[in-house]
Amino acid sequence: MSFLYSLLANLPDIARSSRSYGSGKYYIILSSVITAFALLWVVMYILDKRKKPEQGTTVKKQIPLFTQLCDAHELSSSQSVLLKTMTDRAGLQPPETIFIDPSLWTHCVDESRHNREPLLEIMQCLFGVERVQRWFPEYTSESAT
Repeated sequence: MSFLYSLLANLPDIARSSRSYGSGKYYIILSSVITAFALLWVVMYILDKRKKPEQGTTVKKQIPLFTQLCDAHELSSSQSVLLKTMTDRAGLQPPETIFIDPSLWTHCVDESRHNREPLLEIMQCLFGVERVQRWFPEYTSESAT
């Protein structure tokens, strides 16, 4: 216990004499930690920059399915635009479903009275005359020409 009293009594003298002790080591440790963080940030930045061009090229190469289907069915650009506009107005999600289900066309064609004939021509390209006549009995292939 006497050791503790003597330590407490001499505390101001110990603090005064130890003020400069270890300050050089403190700066070395602090600069090492800052350097380590800076190096880690540089490595992470370089790795991130290397990954981004690869991701950008894969996204640019992907062609939307809707465009691929229009190309596969040999639709003109005006027909593709008309079809895309029709699916957007009808709220079809995803718009590619228009290529699969002819029953979706009834609502879309009825809503687009001024584009009825061009839409029925597109439907004929996709599904054939028989299907179009089944869904729209008043349609004839002669009226499309």
